[in-house]
Amino acid sequence: KGNTSNVSSICSGAVDRCSVSYAETHARGSPDISTPGHQYPTILNGSAAGLDGTSASAPLFAALVTQWNSMRLKAGQPPMGFVNPWLYKMAEEHPEVFQDITVGSSRATQTSRCTQGYDAAPGWDASTGLGVPQMDLLSTHVLLKEGDSTATL
Repeated sequence: KGNTSNVSSICSGAVDRCSVSYAETHARGSPDISTPGHQYPTILNGSAAGLDGTSASAPLFAALVTQWNSMRLKAGQPPMGFVNPWLYKMAEEHPEVFQDITVGSSRATQTSRCTQGYDAAPGWDASTGLGVPQMDLLSTHVLLKEGDSTATL
């Protein structure tokens, strides 16, 4: 994981955020990660429901970042701040912390196929980003190590 070398071939002609220069300048691509987003188990008005899309997956990831900040605060460390550069650093240094998604595309929904989108591919891709974070593995890298004076990750 952490392979941004295929960004230019995947994203030719796409929006500016999907480029090698954007990824290098901003230490990120678009999307950054993937999380489960189909029939995600949710309690809605007191009843179990399966939700789809970023409405289900984005709150999940936000909650996990909140847990990481809590871990750091309990250890007397500052909150993480902007996590995206850290995610790419983790992908580069610890590729096992992301499950690489290599099959599928962003052109499909449950009911139709879109004419535009991106295919999943090994490494970073414009469909699934770095892949699915393996939260238990990522969590082991959240706390600053002794001697690390970095205020945020």
